Amino acid sequence: MFVASVCMSPKRALLERRLLRAEQLMMNGKWTIKQISYGVGFRDEQHFSKMYKRIRGITASD
Repeated sequence: MFVASVCMSPKRALLERRLLRAEQLMMNGKWTIKQISYGVGFRDEQHFSKMYKRIRGITASD
């Protein structure tokens, strides 16, 4: 039912939500990428950067 209503898996929806929050924090400019990655629930900065590039097509630093 979840997939039918939001057109993505629960795992993907959570990832999208975390990336959107990370983007808001990056625009703010007060935190480093490392702080943001931990702040939105990633286990480390490298995993965050890898997932961000895979989903968004650009690096988080860009």
